[in-house]
Amino acid sequence: MVKRCSLIAALCFGSAVAHDRQAWAEDDDPSASSGRFGLVLALRDNLGDLGDLYNVGFLWGFHAGLDKPVGESDWHVGLAWNTLVRGYYFSSDRTQVNNSIHLTEVNLGINASHTVFREGQRAFGTGGAVLLLSNLPIPPADKRRYVGWYAGVGYKRNIVGEWSLSGEARYSRLSHGLANVNLVIGITAGL
Repeated sequence: MVKRCSLIAALCFGSAVAHDRQAWAEDDDPSASSGRFGLVLALRDNLGDLGDLYNVGFLWGFHAGLDKPVGESDWHVGLAWNTLVRGYYFSSDRTQVNNSIHLTEVNLGINASHTVFREGQRAFGTGGAVLLLSNLPIPPADKRRYVGWYAGVGYKRNIVGEWSLSGEARYSRLSHGLANVNLVIGITAGL
């Protein structure tokens, strides 16, 4: 149910961005494109008690974003929504009965980006809230639902027209001391 609601919300967010594009960006420069929608892949290393049982894995899903230029400067600010609909983590403990877990993650945050080197290349920082759901109770609190925050830095480059490729290093800290580090790779199209 959460997966369906998140997907519907991401699609509605993308549609709203596409509809209001003229209100956010005045020109056809790809770096000024206000809305983005695409796919993301997160490679994750779990830390602490969860990392002792399920160390590394991956999640994939959808990204929607909205950027607004700040005046005449090279800065942009905006919102970012990721719905990582499926994640797999394989047991790092051979005595573990369940040899894998499946995770779903939804995060919503703000970002700030600045043009680097030349137009179409942006460095960015981001942070926000995270909801993590698991098919099994997971340590440290043996729960299936955790909430928390994330912070990350990354680089985005336009590759063809409105299409861009991004990479981000992200740290997440959730309730009960659950934490992880991520490498998030995305390909998005401007709306």
